[in-house]
Amino acid sequence: MARLQGEIEYSKKHYHDLRQRMAAHLQPYTTDPKVPEHLLAHALEFGVEHTVDTLTRDPAKFALVYPTPASIAASRPRTEELLDRLVEAEQSLTGFVVQREDALDQKQPGRERVMVHEGREFTFNAKTGEWRYLDNPDMVFTYTPTRVENTAAPTFTPDDDPTPTPRPQRPMRR
Repeated sequence: MARLQGEIEYSKKHYHDLRQRMAAHLQPYTTDPKVPEHLLAHALEFGVEHTVDTLTRDPAKFALVYPTPASIAASRPRTEELLDRLVEAEQSLTGFVVQREDALDQKQPGRERVMVHEGREFTFNAKTGEWRYLDNPDMVFTYTPTRVENTAAPTFTPDDDPTPTPRPQRPMRR
């Protein structure tokens, strides 16, 4: 368990170092300190390449303002590298925390599990709706779940068929 906790602490530091590097890299183009987290969330959902493509096409979507299109192009390789490393760091940290939590659950079933969000460990109590970061347990976020009714799967018409139309085959030459 001590080795695993050491991996978690190292992974947190690595994540936060990368997050600071990303913030410094983007600092000339934004005043929003949460841009690295917005990019990370988008990349975790849609992938790094798609996120960087979206950023290149529409930097304002992420509260970024580049002086020229050339500055976007110049910034892209470093942005993509840092974002890729940030995603890896978040996933690595999450993996170590899951391993630790699985081991602790074996010893104490039913305990409140710890999860990771933006490089920080937190607990979420579904009964009370309370979310607490371990590094600041006095700050409590309250979540009130909203029931969503089940809906039927969408129906499709032949016009919606995503199957590509086959291209005509050219005769093979001999």
